[in-house]
Amino acid sequence: FASLVKLDDYPEALEVTPEILEENRETMYWLTSECDKRGIWLIQMFYNIHLPEGLGLGTSLSRSEPKAADYTRKSIAKFVEEYPNVGLLVCLGEALNGKENMIEWFTETIIPGMHDGLKARAQTELPPIVVRGHHIVENGSHKDVLSEGLKLYPNLFSMVKYNGESLTSEAPRGTYRQYHKDMAKYSGTHMANVHCLSNLEPFRYADFSFIWNSCKAIRDRLDGNGLHLYPLGYWDWPETPDTANITQLERDRLWFEIWARYCWKLDRDPVEEQAYWVGRLTDIYGTREAAEKICAAYDAFGECAPRILRRFGITGGNRQCMSLGMFLWQLTDPKKARVWQELYDSDSPLGETITQYINNEFAGKPHVGETPPQIVEEVLAFAAEAVEQIEAAALYVTKNTDEFERLRNDIRCIGAMSKSYCAKINAAMMVQRYRHNKDAGYMKKALPLLEESLVHFKKLEQLTRDTYRYANGRHGGQSVPKSKVYHWSHLVGDYEKELADFREKVGALEGKAAPATTGVDKTDAKPWPAAQFKLLTKGVETYEVKKGARVFADRGYAINDIAPQLVGLTGMRFSHGKAKKGGIIKIDFEVAEAVNVLVGYFDSTKKEFLQVPMLEHVAHANDRGGLDPVLEPGGILPGLTCATPATPRPRVSDEAAASLPARSAATPRVPADRRDRGGCDGHDEHPQAHRTLKESLLP
Repeated sequence: FASLVKLDDYPEALEVTPEILEENRETMYWLTSECDKRGIWLIQMFYNIHLPEGLGLGTSLSRSEPKAADYTRKSIAKFVEEYPNVGLLVCLGEALNGKENMIEWFTETIIPGMHDGLKARAQTELPPIVVRGHHIVENGSHKDVLSEGLKLYPNLFSMVKYNGESLTSEAPRGTYRQYHKDMAKYSGTHMANVHCLSNLEPFRYADFSFIWNSCKAIRDRLDGNGLHLYPLGYWDWPETPDTANITQLERDRLWFEIWARYCWKLDRDPVEEQAYWVGRLTDIYGTREAAEKICAAYDAFGECAPRILRRFGITGGNRQCMSLGMFLWQLTDPKKARVWQELYDSDSPLGETITQYINNEFAGKPHVGETPPQIVEEVLAFAAEAVEQIEAAALYVTKNTDEFERLRNDIRCIGAMSKSYCAKINAAMMVQRYRHNKDAGYMKKALPLLEESLVHFKKLEQLTRDTYRYANGRHGGQSVPKSKVYHWSHLVGDYEKELADFREKVGALEGKAAPATTGVDKTDAKPWPAAQFKLLTKGVETYEVKKGARVFADRGYAINDIAPQLVGLTGMRFSHGKAKKGGIIKIDFEVAEAVNVLVGYFDSTKKEFLQVPMLEHVAHANDRGGLDPVLEPGGILPGLTCATPATPRPRVSDEAAASLPARSAATPRVPADRRDRGGCDGHDEHPQAHRTLKESLLP
């Protein structure tokens, strides 16, 4: 709103120059007016509580505050007053936290702001207010938010993501399917949000069958009757990731056309649909012979990415850029990369992970649903079919030859990517078999498969070297396969090192079995140097981190066992009960030099314990890094395990940090306004010092 309206009460909130504000106003007024002439509501989406810097409150808040509420209410009112027939798409997630806070903000700020604007316009027709399910469904607030909102505003729509931030399944199920059905009961219109397509990036996608079946699922499985569609290259709209100078409207016209056709009319004859799309492709590429083969290629390669991610991925969220591949350890030990379980439970058909498949194999148990070998076989078959069809089509293309060559290169990329993945998946299954009986022969079989995977990845890198500027549009937030990489060329060296390290391990296994490790790992561990600091917050006390030490001032949890790296550090403890009730918002301390702060998480899903932030909910939680564990577990308490956080980094610039010695202060810092949201994020008061710990519950 700070770039679309100017408030007399808050002139400091304006985030653009007066000239740009007028240009924005002119453009928005034209757009909303033209929409209104055609009976179209234009919906403005915004997150909560995100604020302009000029207000001096910070850019985001986790709960309402009088000045923030007044500014936001007046901004919404001014927006609704100035532009004809605009609606709102409300996201009560990201910064805003806790059911009561969400309901308060929605019913006392957002809805009243809409009413104020409509009154100023003397408008009686109620525009839609769309309630987005992001975050409110995960914490169970969606029913209460909608029911309370409907008391004040009857024209509420609802929305939940279709397959998370990917496209993986034509038959969503599980918890997220129920979220859709729950919200659909309250609203007159329930929409599925086809969000950022992280597993399709950056390539073209026009699988007619997959999209048509997904539209059927939205209606028949999710009780939806609307669609919110993102472009294939959301983060860089309207540009494409291609090096070619084209726009997404040019490149991805079919993507928009297919979804639009089946939203307009879903029940159609399959034979007629095949003829229709062949006709469209004939218009584009010149001949029916080319069109039939291109149509078959689209439908074949469109199956590859969905199958790979839903069976082997870490997350359906945009912290994973699937086309960049995965490390072997992420396939064999996915929990260490913080798996988003709903990828498997809601956005994938019933099936087995690699670990589950191998466990069942050695236990002699029957397999369930999709299996890794089955998906490998299917993906390779689809990729081969797509490549065969697109190569055959080249003989018949007479129009748009430049775009055809870009499409052909995309399909070759999918072929190389699929082969690279499948070879590494087969290697991962061999590693898992080795773990069961320590037969080094399995590791020897895994080695050539890992070598094959690298060969195909290098082919993929060659195909993308001069054709794509990046693989993932969101460059900073991905942690799978590796943070802060965005091109295949960035990973060739990492995968070469992975292969070299694996080759060395296989050589060392000649006639030997690798020892199993359990409990706290104390191998070759030395205590980390303790940082000196002065504690400033009253009600918080320091203690020496050691066996027998209590971690809360008012609870009996005491350390039974501890990693030697942590012994002798200075911890901070406080009243668990006081923190639970919001009595401890932050901890202030003073240091003479840059330090690292370690944060311990208990492995418990109980609400009284801070949860590790999930980037699927809190997109900014890893903007400065730090969510990956460095020590797992860190300490063992009665009934709970406490692990230590991601590799500590001093709260200074990256350049300065490189020359600093490692220092750490073990600090169970639990800001009350972070508990329900799941830990630190980019809005934390000391975000670079706040680090996350992995959890693992003891039997």
